Amino acid sequence: MTVIIDFFKKYYFIFLLGIFLFLGFITIISKSPTSDEASHHIASGYVILKKGDFRFSTEAPPLARCISAFPMLFMRVNLPSERSFWAREDRGEFSREFLYVKNNSSGLFVFGARVMMLFLSCFGALFLYVWTLKNLSRLAAFFVIFLYLFSPNILAHSALATTDICATVFIMVSCLLFWDFLSRNSCKQMIFTGIFLGFALLSKFTAIFLIPIYIAVFLTKSFFVPGKKYKKLFFGIFVIALFTVWMGYGFEVKPMFEDVMRKDEKEEFARGILFKFGDNAVSRGMEFLEKNPIPLSSYLLGLIGIMKHSKEGSNVFFLGVWSEKGNPLYYVIAWLIKTLIPGIIFFILGLVGIFISRGNKYKKFAVYLIVIISVFLISASLSNLQLGLRYILPVDPIIFILTAIGICEIIKRYRIAVIISYGLLMWYIFESFFICPNYLAYFNEFIGGPANGYKYLRDSNLDWGQDLPALKKYMDDNDIVKVKLVYLGGADPSYYGIKYEILEADEYIKPRATIYAVSAQYLEHARWSAEAIPIKKIGYSIFVYDFRRTK
Repeated sequence: MTVIIDFFKKYYFIFLLGIFLFLGFITIISKSPTSDEASHHIASGYVILKKGDFRFSTEAPPLARCISAFPMLFMRVNLPSERSFWAREDRGEFSREFLYVKNNSSGLFVFGARVMMLFLSCFGALFLYVWTLKNLSRLAAFFVIFLYLFSPNILAHSALATTDICATVFIMVSCLLFWDFLSRNSCKQMIFTGIFLGFALLSKFTAIFLIPIYIAVFLTKSFFVPGKKYKKLFFGIFVIALFTVWMGYGFEVKPMFEDVMRKDEKEEFARGILFKFGDNAVSRGMEFLEKNPIPLSSYLLGLIGIMKHSKEGSNVFFLGVWSEKGNPLYYVIAWLIKTLIPGIIFFILGLVGIFISRGNKYKKFAVYLIVIISVFLISASLSNLQLGLRYILPVDPIIFILTAIGICEIIKRYRIAVIISYGLLMWYIFESFFICPNYLAYFNEFIGGPANGYKYLRDSNLDWGQDLPALKKYMDDNDIVKVKLVYLGGADPSYYGIKYEILEADEYIKPRATIYAVSAQYLEHARWSAEAIPIKKIGYSIFVYDFRRTK
């Protein structure tokens, strides 16, 4: 027994990472492409890699998409050379045609893309473990990696070919490397910090908030660390990051609005920004942007697009109400009901541990982490773009580190804390195994578990079009030949052998004597769903109703 314990202590990271990969692969093969995978990321990534066309899709930076699409470079892929094929106003239309009409290997495309994200998440786990082991303690490294590897939110997005886990990993790496730079002030740290800041900016536009955070922290420390070299190195971080981002866009130099999708609405939004500086600024600014090639114009276009989207908002379901406007409590409540309860308890205990500790050498680092969490959370909460907890997923690893610091302090002080920690860890891993492979739809016991999630949140918190394979299995197991389907997602149900019909207009008001499968996102569209009781909730995201016996 002692030998086994010693072996686990020595190799626990490899063991836990193996379990993470196992759970990740199960999730990958169990789920159909989500809405964003099938309608945007996978096909867009291949176009960028193969054709270098960044203007085709500017709503997200290219890094995550290119990583996802990389395996497709070694597959037989049919992509017509004419730009008109992929450069369409409706990118979802192109993506679905690319996956399900022009190519017959969409399952392999999706699998390869998701595996790349899973491996990237493993890189994030490895970096997090090594950094914590080196800079904090062995016990802190254990807690951090345990919380990361068995978090339902991390597992859910590690198994999807979207931008979220890519942004989470590179934002986390960038933040930790910047702290190293603050501690050592070396050229080596400057270079690595700049590169990974560039990777973060190339992953998702929300990474732009790292820039004001770094500037604020730098200015605070400048009062205590005089010297020109330190300031030059700090400036060098942004030079390297900018060069990295430009390289990620193929050193693009183009006029802002050349070959742009939905050009009119983007020009209108740009005019609105320039109008704040006066009428002359509008005319001169637009003339400059129309005629003069500038570096990173596609990146700037993406920023304009995300600002526009954030201002306008989207139809969001929150606590039983649909709204076009954001709610400042959205992300706080989403985190509280979609995070494992033992994880929340650990976090609270961690904060207490940091607060009660005296002379803790990690207190400044803890303050730095709290600043990062606060900036991302507040900025997201003030936005009207609230389509899922994934928008603040990058704060999770930061929370895990903060938690580990405080928990280690409590364990040092109170022997009972060791027993409590063991119990919470067992609870944590049990919940994670229990929900597999439905990680995207996880909700905790505060609201009665995932079965009640649809009452509080929708979209990528619950229903992203991921459960077509489970629906097909349920139909086969119950001898259901065909269903009436109301489906959210870009995947083709026919690809999974599902025979279905779409609903006619009157069926949204009164159902017929047949079987209906309704995505949770669209429950209110079928008005009768408020009264009817589903016979099955497929993966918690597709509700099946049988009206054959009631007619």
